[in-house]
Amino acid sequence: MLFGHNAHVGKTANGAVSEPVGARAAKQWGEGYRVIGTEFVDTTFLSGTKDERREWSLTNRTPLRGMYEGTRIGYLDFAQTSGTNRTLVDSPTMMGSAGESFTYLQKLVPFFHTVSVVPSQMYDALILVEDATPTTML
Repeated sequence: MLFGHNAHVGKTANGAVSEPVGARAAKQWGEGYRVIGTEFVDTTFLSGTKDERREWSLTNRTPLRGMYEGTRIGYLDFAQTSGTNRTLVDSPTMMGSAGESFTYLQKLVPFFHTVSVVPSQMYDALILVEDATPTTML
């Protein structure tokens, strides 16, 4: 089992990483490599430099939200989608992407904290979290 940022575990390159670990794993294991991506609506997360970390908050108006109507946390296996939902996961979609060394400029300009991906090419399934909060550092 591999845990990592969407850009690293996705099955295809997305501009953020030229050849992510996930693309290499997909070449190696083919259909045996399954990826569950994550997406958020509202999130608070920790980021910064090695000397200073702080909490940041973002709201992501993801079009994927409609597939999870009425839930706070949802799971969707793309193989189970059809109709409008299938069209959505097969189309380029702006998804949230915030990582280390996050800056105030990234917060202000959505282009800097989202990435355009075709969800069904990157992942096999997706977990959407309505209100994500950071873990407690030990």
